[in-house]
Amino acid sequence: MANAELGKFINPKHGISIPLYFNFSKQIGTTEYNLFQGNILLKETLKDLSEYGKDSLMQIIQNFTLRKTLVLSIRVRYSDLRKNN
Repeated sequence: MANAELGKFINPKHGISIPLYFNFSKQIGTTEYNLFQGNILLKETLKDLSEYGKDSLMQIIQNFTLRKTLVLSIRVRYSDLRKNN
């Protein structure tokens, strides 16, 4: 997560504020049970599989979420503009 005020690079007499917000998050979720065999624990199923089988099953079962957020807004403070004129 990052916050920045880009308006600092602009002359203050213009009365412009440019806040910037950036967020990045990654989440990986794995179920406890094997989705294909009902009430069998995933750990038990993985014991019986080869490495290739484990990788294939995990790609199907895992829930991968990636979020990127970028918010940029421009605010003009008209009161500051009137004072400077």
